[in-house]
Amino acid sequence: MADAYIGQIMQVAFNFAPIDWAVAAGQMFNVSQNQALFSLIGGTFGGDGRATFQLPNLQSRVIIGAGQGPGLSNYAWGAHAGVERVALNQSNLPAHSHTAAFTPTGGGGGGGATVVQALSGVPVASLTTAPAAGSILANTAPIGGSQPKIYAPAGSSGTPVNLGGVSGGSGGITGGTVQIGNTGNNVPVETLPPYLALRTNICLTGLYPMQD
Repeated sequence: MADAYIGQIMQVAFNFAPIDWAVAAGQMFNVSQNQALFSLIGGTFGGDGRATFQLPNLQSRVIIGAGQGPGLSNYAWGAHAGVERVALNQSNLPAHSHTAAFTPTGGGGGGGATVVQALSGVPVASLTTAPAAGSILANTAPIGGSQPKIYAPAGSSGTPVNLGGVSGGSGGITGGTVQIGNTGNNVPVETLPPYLALRTNICLTGLYPMQD
């Protein structure tokens, strides 16, 4: 492996670092141990940058090219970030609504039930098919026609008739509670792409790379 450049990264299918190489696992070196490699990477990957320096730690990490591609984010040389899973919060959720269930409580006034009534005996000629201001519900219209006439003019006289099955509290609803159902289990979302783990090594001894 003497033809490799110092600091070169290589991934292999075997599970060890060959001679003159080391696993890229963030090991700490004294500068005096490898001045050539230190002159190339300095303290970019850790250490105090004077007496000590670290190798890149590529355990559980993927490599991304430094710089900024068209329309992409900028990544500085040696920068590292990212998590394997993330818990979403409210700002990450799509805008949406929930169904609310209203549970009424209490009736006002305390006057008991109010029976809804209609008038009987109103002259048929005065009835209309559509209500007007002050109209009264009447039940004297003959059956027939496309729309029965069931509305009597305001002030009509007749016999009140209770409408079976229709009643209500005299004072209406005075309160209640609204319940919105909760959902979700706060399970973190995986951000890992499909992966294959290989051993990643870095060259410690080899050719010193020269810039153009």
